[in-house]
Parts: sequence; C-alpha cells; structure tokens
Amino acid sequence: MKKQKSSWLAKISVLSSKHINAGFIVWTLIIAIGLICYLQIMKREGFPNVQSPIGVVNVVYPTSSDKIVDEKITKPLIDEALKNKSVKKASGISTANGANIFIEYQEGANSESENKNIEQAYLKNNSFPKGSEVTFSKLLAGKFRSKYDILIAVHSNNLSGSDIESYSQKIADQFKKELNTSNVEVIPQTVNIKLPNGANKSIPQAYDWYGYQNNENLNIDNSIIIGIQKPDDKDLIYFNEEINSLVERFNSGNKNLRASIAAAEAPVVESQIEMLQDNLLEGILIVSLVCLAFISVRAGIVTSISMIATLSLSMIILYISGISLNTISLFSLILCLGLIVDDTVIMIEAIEKYEGRFDSFLETIKFSANRVALASLTGTLTTMLGFAPLLFITGVLGKFIRILPITVIVCLGVSLFVSVTFVPFLARVTKSKNRKNKSNCNPFVCSEKKIGKSLHDLIIKSESKNKKVMAMILSISIGLIIIALGVVKLSSLKFDIFPQTKNTNNLKVSFSVPPNQSLDYSKSKSTEINDAINSSIAEYVDSISYYSSGNSFGGTVQIKLTPYQNREITSQKILKKLQSKLRNIKGAEIYASQVDVGPPKEEFPFKVQIANTNKEAATKAAKNINDFLANRSIKRPNGSTAMINKTNFDASSPTTSRVGNNTVLEVKAGFDSNDTSTLVNITKNEVENFIDNPSYREGLSKNDFAFDFGSESSNQESFKGVVYAFPLLLIAMYVLLAIQFRGLVQPLLIFMAVPFSLPGVAVGLSLTNNPISFFAVVGFFALIGISVNNTIMLVDFANQKRREGFGPRESMAQAIEARIRPLLVTSITAVVALIPLVLSDPFWESLAVTLMFGLISSTILVMTVFPYYYLIVEKLRHKKYI
Repeated sequence: MKKQKSSWLAKISVLSSKHINAGFIVWTLIIAIGLICYLQIMKREGFPNVQSPIGVVNVVYPTSSDKIVDEKITKPLIDEALKNKSVKKASGISTANGANIFIEYQEGANSESENKNIEQAYLKNNSFPKGSEVTFSKLLAGKFRSKYDILIAVHSNNLSGSDIESYSQKIADQFKKELNTSNVEVIPQTVNIKLPNGANKSIPQAYDWYGYQNNENLNIDNSIIIGIQKPDDKDLIYFNEEINSLVERFNSGNKNLRASIAAAEAPVVESQIEMLQDNLLEGILIVSLVCLAFISVRAGIVTSISMIATLSLSMIILYISGISLNTISLFSLILCLGLIVDDTVIMIEAIEKYEGRFDSFLETIKFSANRVALASLTGTLTTMLGFAPLLFITGVLGKFIRILPITVIVCLGVSLFVSVTFVPFLARVTKSKNRKNKSNCNPFVCSEKKIGKSLHDLIIKSESKNKKVMAMILSISIGLIIIALGVVKLSSLKFDIFPQTKNTNNLKVSFSVPPNQSLDYSKSKSTEINDAINSSIAEYVDSISYYSSGNSFGGTVQIKLTPYQNREITSQKILKKLQSKLRNIKGAEIYASQVDVGPPKEEFPFKVQIANTNKEAATKAAKNINDFLANRSIKRPNGSTAMINKTNFDASSPTTSRVGNNTVLEVKAGFDSNDTSTLVNITKNEVENFIDNPSYREGLSKNDFAFDFGSESSNQESFKGVVYAFPLLLIAMYVLLAIQFRGLVQPLLIFMAVPFSLPGVAVGLSLTNNPISFFAVVGFFALIGISVNNTIMLVDFANQKRREGFGPRESMAQAIEARIRPLLVTSITAVVALIPLVLSDPFWESLAVTLMFGLISSTILVMTVFPYYYLIVEKLRHKKYI
C-alpha cells in the first residue's frame, strides 16, 4: 500500500503506542493517582462556597409603630448604604418590633467587608437608638442560615426553653473543645437590651421546634439550635462523622435532653458520591456491552479502561485546579459519562476496521489516526464550545454553575487526549497475534451492516436521473417538515428557568403573621402548623426543624421527607396533602413548597411597586392593580392559560416597604402554575398596558410604577448571559469548521445536525412533561456538540473519498456505509449511559431527556436525510452557484 503521510495527531498516536513499557508505567501512574485524588485527597463538599453579593441587616427594636423604626433605623441605614459605590440596591421593611434590610452589592464585591464599611460609616454619623439590637450578616448560598455547615437541635419535651439554652451552651463549649475549633455557637433565642432607665432586660426574639419520627407520628419538642462551621482545611464528610460521634456520645448519657442533627449537607454529598460510583460502573458496563455487540470484545475492553483513564486524568486536573468533589462537579462527571466515549469509540473502531491491511500494527494506527483523529478533534472542540455559553452566566447562579462547564470541558479535552494516546497504546497491547477477518457476524453487527448497505444502496441505486432528483427533493422536504414540526412543538412548551422537580426529599413551610403581633402569637401559629404536618403527612416525614427561624414576623419549617427511593408517593403529592390541611389555619399567611436545587419558588413571584409619596393616590392605584390582577386569566404564547389565583394587598392597612430612598406600596400576585418565567413577563406587559390609562394611575406618573420579580428577576438577568453568548458560540463553531473543511459552505451544512435534533427535544420534553428550562438548555448545548460531531465525521469521510476521485453521490454513500458503526455506537452509548442518570435523580431529568431524545432524532435524520443535503450542496458548489 502507498506510504502514508502522517498528521501531527497520527504522529502522537504512533509515538504513544511505540513504547509499550513506558506507556504502561505512565498510564498506570495516571490511573492510580487519579483514583487516589478521587477516593482520598479531593475534599467532599456540598454546593460550591459562593460569596453572595447580598448583605442582611436584622434589627430588633420594640416600639409602638413601624414608622418609628423606619425613621430611626431603616431609612438612615439605607441612606448610608446607598452612599457606598459598591451598593447596587438597598431595600427594607419595618414593623413595630424591628426591621429586615437587604443590601445588594455589585458583582465581585465582598459583602462581609462592605457590611462592615457601611456599619462603621453609619456609626460615624449616627447612633443606633437605645434598646435596639442591630446585626449585620451576609447571605452565603449553600449554607444553612447562610452561615453554617451543620445545625444541631438540642431538644426536650419536658424542659423549659431557658434550661435547654443553658444546656446548649455547655454542649457547644464541649464540642469546641473536642473539635478543636471555635466555629461552634448557640443561636440565641433572647436578646439582652439596656432600657432607658439603665436596667437590663432579656427579650425573647426567636423560637425553634424539632420534630422526629415516632411510629408514623412526629414527636415535636422545644429546641435550641447550635450552628457549626466546618474549618476550611477539613473534609465535609469526615467532619460530619466527627459530629455524629459526638452527638451519639452525648445522647448515650442523657434521657431528658437529646441532640439531633437538624441539617447537614454531608449525607446528601455521600449519596451523590455513591450515585456517581454506581452510574460510573453502570456506564462502563453499558459502553463495554455496546462495543462488544457492535465492534468486538477487545473494543469493549479498550473503551472501558479508556473511560477509567479519562476520568482519572480529569480528577488530577480538577484537583490541581482547586475544584472539589461538590454537588455540581459530581453531577458534571455523571453527565460526562455519555460524552467522553465518543472519541474513544471512534478511534478503536477505526483501528479494528483497518487492522490486517498493513504488515505493521503501527502503520494501522497511523492510517486509522489519519482517517479519524482530525475530524474527532474538530468534533470534540465543537462539543466543548457547546458548553462555553454557560461560562457567561452572571450573578450567583453563574458562580454556582460555572464548575459544570469547566468540569465537562476538562473531561472532553482529556477524552480526546486519551483517544489519540492511550487507545492506540492499549489497542496494540491487546492485539491478537493471529487476527483474521471473519465473514460471520453477531446479530448486532449484521444488523448494522445491513442498515449501512441499505442506506448506501438507497443513495446509489436510483433507476433514473429523474428518480434521483425526486428522491433528493422528497428527502430534503421531509427533513424540513420534521424540523418545522419540531419548532412548532417546542413553541407550545412552557418555559421556566428553574421548574419544580417531580420528586425531592425536602419541603418547606414559610409563614408570616400580621404586623405588630407578639412572639407568642407567632409561636401559637407555628404550633398549629406543626399539628397540620403531623395530621396530614407524618408517615412520610423523617424530621422537621425551624432552624431557629421562628420570630415575631413568622418563621420557616424545614421538612425532611423519607428518601424518595423508599416511598411510593412523590413529594408533589405529599405537598398537596399538606397544603390542603394548612388552608384551615387562619390568622397567618402560609406558603408550602418544595425545596429544590436552585433558587426557591416564591408564593408571590410577581410584584408591582408604587411610589408612596402620595399615600392616598398610591393606595388607590394599588387597589386598582390588585382588582385588575385578582383571578385574572393569563394567556401564554402557545394559547394555553394560567390563572392568578392569589394577590396580596390590603387597602385598609397596606404594608409600606422601602426601596432605596423611597417608600413604596407593593401589590403581589401568585399563579396556579409553576412556569414562573413565562407568566411574570406576560403579566408585566398586561399591567403596563393597564396603567397606560391615566385614570387607573390615580394621578401618578408611570415612572411611579416599577416591577420586582425577586429571585426570578435575578434568574432572568443571569440567564441573559447565555442568550448573548449563544451567537458567539455558533460563530466560533463556524470558524473552527471553516478552518477544518477549508470552506464556508460545508460548515453550514454540518450545522444541519442541530435543527435535526429539535423534533426529538420537543417530543422528549413533551412526553416527560418537562418545560423548557435552564437544564434543558444545558442539555441542548451539549447536544449541539455531539450531534454536529456525527455530521463532521460523515462530511470528512466523504471529502476523503472525493480526494480519492469518487463523485459526490458515491462518496457520501461510502461515508454512510463506513461510518454507520461509530455513528450508531457513539449515539447508543451516549443515550443508554444517560438512562441511570434519569432513573437515579429527577433533578437531572430534563437535561438527560433533551440529550437522549435530541440525539435519537438527530442520528436518525443524519443517517437518512442528511446525505441528500450534502448532495444538493455539492451539486450547487460544482455548478458554482454557491
């Protein structure tokens, strides 16, 4: 055979497989070090420790009026905050008992240090009134009470709150000593203030309950919370084991008082690690079986070991980069299982295909790498670019999610490196000395060959020129019709950036009591809520805790359910049972919801804020808007409707909030559907049209009306980064493909794989009842790279045949027949490897479904319709029409 010219990738492949002993030592060390990093060295954490740009000021100041609190504390503090250039927004709400003030800083600002700057500046020009207690803190996402890694409830059903608090301090002191850390503190439920007459007074300001399972009922005790922060140098799981040991030792010697872990991230992380390991083993087994069925036993072995090598080297790089094994990075690795097999399968299939054609195995490796490595490089780079837009998400969401694209991009880069180095090396190590081509094949290989042959013949063996033209027109038309149907179906789906998951292990009940009520009144309402939980869903509850959030404003009940793997009923059905019972409680606003990964769903996600400079006019305008919104039907773009099923505005006693320098009245609204992202924007447009009429504004200017969607506003603002980055992604992909294919037309043809995936995405999301969401978009970005990789391989092979002298029809026919195996194998492995992910955690369902169904759709259309798009483009290029 004619001597080959070697590409730089082929030279690397030959070099890596030439020195077997050195390769064995190097790769053994890589796998060993990677496993050590994963099993021993890398820290296990929950969510990434992200600094939130939000400061919180809690004020305790018992007075006779909320106006006094606003005048003496809230307004001066906000005014001082707005002088700080790092402050983006400041708002607060005052009651007769105190105030809550939120300060949002510019991205990148350190909320803790800026809080101190504002506090010092305030004290320089003002002084807090006597009898007030003011606490500055920061919101730390992924922490309990924005601060702690573990919360311990010290509880009893026969001791008073003061006795429990006294014991709790002793326990905290003991834990400090045993753990050799100062980051252990009792969350106080009373505050000591000095009265104007000089006397000290202890004022109750908080309360807590802890409930635990007892024969399908809950024992609910008075409780004090101890908060514990993990030292930075300690592993989360090992630290949690130390805490468990101390708690067990304490409980063994006490009967009237018990300590229980009310909140800890470590068990969740442990379950995720266990799930990762299970998915990893299942993924390796699936890949092995698919390669065994479609290629050979050796291909299955090589691919499996190569996956281990890829993950091991990735672990080393992630560890060096300072990335821990946390919630996001762990799930990123699970997602990678369906992606990293691509390069490996393509390379081993090529080696298997061309083995025996050369006297030297190194020549086989060189020829195989020349055939597929460059196209594989381009395909991997496009897949990596598919995740690049996620790097442009801003805000807290961006900081959280950024680890996902970084982890996936690292794994994809490593998988390409492994495919051109380790796979050829391992293929040479495992090659058979007496390999012969066999004519017989197993059912899978026979089926694959028949499909390839049929597709080849379909392209070649049209009886006449007219029939060939008709077949081309028909195929192109079918492709366009299917794409159009997919787009129409996608447009009918709901849109919600962070929808509720279908099943989870945690619920939350938030409640607020009317302004100026006492702590005892709030506590009485919490008792009614506890009774409602006990009488409606106790059999599904593992424990409840308030995290010491109960105060005169209300509180939040955190409900830990039994794991969804161990119950037949979903959390959504459990939530409906609880909501039905909570409706019977009067004298408090109560909102029960799921606790999902991501920003929480609010009871009233839609808010209109009206400037309160003219209180009478503002109140009337607010009432007009409230009447307009109440029980209003909201029509979505797809024609379906949702209802505004609740509003929150009392014209007789409106609550006054402060946003910046202005006081505002708020009209709030909630919906009977969860696609919040769509509904708040439609409702905003309708309200804007409503207040275009001056009579509804009651003499106010349109500038006096503003909108605030809370966390939804932050989600949409952060998500804009993806929208803006997407065109840049396509341009970068196009440039990359233009360089690879040395032209401007074929890259556009290769992009046909993207619209080919849309029908599958639409059908998959519709069948599984998932909206278009943030994670569906993540799946689509991954899908772009994978699906485009298939068309890259086909066009590259056809171009190789064109250079050998074949015509476009024969070249594409041969490309389909030759590439049908890696195309099917990579698609099947990617789809099947994601099935355990779908079954193991509902949170990832929309992402996995998008990938799976989109890849199925794209693969089928690429095999059947895409060749005719190639032919028409080549025909037009030949006639120089394009």
